[in-house]
Amino acid sequence: MEQAHPRAVESIRENTIDRVRQRLPHITNLQNFAIFLVVLGHCTPTNNWRLVPPFMMWLIKVIYSFHLPLFMFISGFLFMYSWRGRSIDYVDFIYKKIKRLLLPYLVFSTLAFLLKNAFSQYAIRKISFTLDSYLAGIFYPEDNPMINLWFLPTLFIIFLIAPFLKRVIENGRKAVLSLILLLILLLNSLKIIQIELLNISGAVYFLIFFYLGGIAGRYHEKLIMCKHYAFLAVSLMLLGVTNLIDFRLGVLAPLVGIAFSYSLSHFLGNSSVRAADYIDGYYYQIFLMSWFVQVFIRAFYRVGMLDYWPTVFLMLFGGLYIPVFVARLVQRKSPELKAVFGM
Repeated sequence: MEQAHPRAVESIRENTIDRVRQRLPHITNLQNFAIFLVVLGHCTPTNNWRLVPPFMMWLIKVIYSFHLPLFMFISGFLFMYSWRGRSIDYVDFIYKKIKRLLLPYLVFSTLAFLLKNAFSQYAIRKISFTLDSYLAGIFYPEDNPMINLWFLPTLFIIFLIAPFLKRVIENGRKAVLSLILLLILLLNSLKIIQIELLNISGAVYFLIFFYLGGIAGRYHEKLIMCKHYAFLAVSLMLLGVTNLIDFRLGVLAPLVGIAFSYSLSHFLGNSSVRAADYIDGYYYQIFLMSWFVQVFIRAFYRVGMLDYWPTVFLMLFGGLYIPVFVARLVQRKSPELKAVFGM
């Protein structure tokens, strides 16, 4: 049998993801909710917590307890669902992940490094304008001038072993799936892997949520049959309780937050908010560009031109919609730059 051309395979995969979104509206709901949490979590115009209202402090604490694990869960779900039943050309798969994740990571890290030094007086977390500082930000993502970009190399490291996880999830029995999960949890609890390069140790931690997302993608039909209304109420209550406890909870708070979000996405069903239609499909571009918009708006607060709550609103609105406007503009006017923006 003649082998399919790689571009044809990629086209099939993209069409498969489009069909996933059409058949599974709760995934669209979940992505909308996740990117909303990410942008809202970054709407902090000051690092002086005495100036932050108590409600906002509590809300940020809740959001940070699970918003990025939720994105890992979604990534695992879409990976497993879109590739299930089909073989993966590993070299081509990794090449596409380098292009989609590491190319934007390098470009936006460089841009953030230059801008942060040019406008250092408005930066919350200052960096030095040296080659060592630049390289440290690239290879050690927690030192990146645009700190939320650490997510990209972390996800890339996970994708290096994702094809293996696919075979395990597709062919493994429940006992095997449980054993793999226990092994991942054990790696985390014993802290065996402590490698900060490209946040490999962070990838080990987030592998839990990617793996669970893959299992959800494999068995989503059975999950749909579950009654989500009661689960939504229980997970919401547990989410509040876990975030009232003032000590590290490991994976408990993220798992409860993911359960709440997944239940909420089913609860919403086919309903949609018109304001969310504009950002649909541009979640990655929002993730890449919202920081720049929010830093620009934050500068007006720092010089006293905006009060706290108007700044939060503008950072939220601008962080969600301006990146989409830029992405659509690139698609129309400069399609050759699409890869730089993760498109």
